[in-house]
Amino acid sequence: MLFSDLVRRICRFHIFFEEAGIVAGDRIALCGDGSLRHAAARFAVRSYRALPVEIPSEFSAAAITESLWRSDSVLLMIDCAAWNRLEGGYSLRAMPDAVSLDDGSVLRARRAVERAAGRVDALYAEQYPQGICAGDVSAATAAELLDMLRAENKLAG
Repeated sequence: MLFSDLVRRICRFHIFFEEAGIVAGDRIALCGDGSLRHAAARFAVRSYRALPVEIPSEFSAAAITESLWRSDSVLLMIDCAAWNRLEGGYSLRAMPDAVSLDDGSVLRARRAVERAAGRVDALYAEQYPQGICAGDVSAATAAELLDMLRAENKLAG
């Protein structure tokens, strides 16, 4: 993934978060396999000033649900393998809205999240008609993203 691809994904997530009514300080649960899509989502959450709640995708359905319940997350971003385990019979009653880390599809949502997901493409095209360019990312934002990338590499290594 190129830096420009990462920034484009982050901008799209930010548009989605804003349209869905998510604000800085809200908790967003991330339950993924450590893929590039998962990393992009984590960077988007952190740079939006929301609070990422990491839930290992290897957890059982019961453990994922318990972690969500305790976290007070307003959104769950989850890979399809973990979602299929949840959907396979465990109670989804107390679960927040959910979107797929694999393809961005809405898995479970109230009307605001569905509407936000449906508007991301149009809003992105409106805000960035020429696509993302250097002028759209401030030096401070780029430096902050690079710092996050460095911190992630230290944690991973």
